Amino acid sequence: MDRNVLQSRPVWAATAALVLVLITNLLVNGWRLTGGFAVLSVGTAVVLVAVIARAKKQGDPSP
Repeated sequence: MDRNVLQSRPVWAATAALVLVLITNLLVNGWRLTGGFAVLSVGTAVVLVAVIARAKKQGDPSP
């Protein structure tokens, strides 16, 4: 994968959101991914994949 895609701001923002959701789940539920946190995690992962695909398609360089 192109380094510029991985270094773009939307990819970092989506990755940070996914990590934040998983850390919050860990603090609230321990290692079990349940309920709303599972939906948030899956949704955020889908957004992350979509952002990477869009950035890769557009050839969006990091600023």
